[in-house]
Amino acid sequence: MRKVIEVFVVNEDVPSSGPAYSEAVSGHPCTGAVTCRTEQIMPEVDRQLLKIVSEMADEKELTVKLYDVATWMGKLNALLKGVKKTPTVIVGDKRIVGSVTKNELENLLK
Repeated sequence: MRKVIEVFVVNEDVPSSGPAYSEAVSGHPCTGAVTCRTEQIMPEVDRQLLKIVSEMADEKELTVKLYDVATWMGKLNALLKGVKKTPTVIVGDKRIVGSVTKNELENLLK
């Protein structure tokens, strides 16, 4: 049976280019709105962790389950697993919170 690595990360909504304007309903100007466009961006520490986990999974034929805690399903899985901060890596009953090196991940897999 293949080992499973569970990875919890977050994609943050950040404002992108200028404001967006919605059209007024029924042509009335009071119903229009100015909104801010957003983009989802993953923090660098989360991206680095995903790179390390992906490389390790390819080398050792591991299964990776990725959860984005910015989504309701990701939040639910994080709650059920007791994850309070990202990034978090869980293998079995062991976990590492925060940035992870390749050596730390190898030790977690032993």
